[in-house]
Amino acid sequence: MSASIKLLVSAPSGPVRTHVVKTDPAWTRINWTNAEGTVKNNTLLYDLIADKEPQRLVYVYQPPAGRKTPTFSEVFFECNKNLASQGKIE
Repeated sequence: MSASIKLLVSAPSGPVRTHVVKTDPAWTRINWTNAEGTVKNNTLLYDLIADKEPQRLVYVYQPPAGRKTPTFSEVFFECNKNLASQGKIE
């Protein structure tokens, strides 16, 4: 059985470089994503410019059979030319 996740990313203050890391349980297979991202094992990485208008990131995945491990996201934004984490979100 496939499942889907939708993430909305925006920056109320205006354009800012953003790095979204979406980690799923081990053995998860990513089937499709609507945005250019990098899939590495069970993790999706998106690099984008967030702005006032929300951007929708959607992906379809196959969860591992019989496992109920939580997923988490982590969003980084640019601050003084470095990426700073806003913390993990379950």
